[in-house]
Amino acid sequence: MKSTIVKFTAKPEHATSFAATLKEAQAATQKEAGNKEIKVFVSKADANVFLFMSVGQIKQQ
Repeated sequence: MKSTIVKFTAKPEHATSFAATLKEAQAATQKEAGNKEIKVFVSKADANVFLFMSVGQIKQQ
């Protein structure tokens, strides 16, 4: 099992469109094999800061 958390800071004038793009990425990533959980969070302290969390199985090669 692998967990990944990525923090993004959007420019204020792009925060709304960036949030929409992250939601699209969330929906697409949930469909990929091995993914268990995908979540997008917005900071309560700064509405321009986003966290993208992914948990899933990693296929060994």
